[in-house]
Amino acid sequence: MMHVDFKVPSEHLLHGERFDAEMQIFHLHPGRRRLPTQSVLIRATDNGHNYYFDEALKAFEYVYDTHRGQCARKRRRERQ
Repeated sequence: MMHVDFKVPSEHLLHGERFDAEMQIFHLHPGRRRLPTQSVLIRATDNGHNYYFDEALKAFEYVYDTHRGQCARKRRRERQ
């Protein structure tokens, strides 16, 4: 896996239905110049929440917060 995008509301439809959110997972095939993508369509409950989506967002926020300094330093080096 090389990249994950979250779309709210979903970018894609299933049988004409748009979902509350979509998680797109991009993979890099090591032997080919292809970028396979997997989409997960997410539906919220009546109160507007989805426990699993909330947990995934919390995990990404934790990783982002934990590595924010490292990412900023890497971006600065890449610009130089």
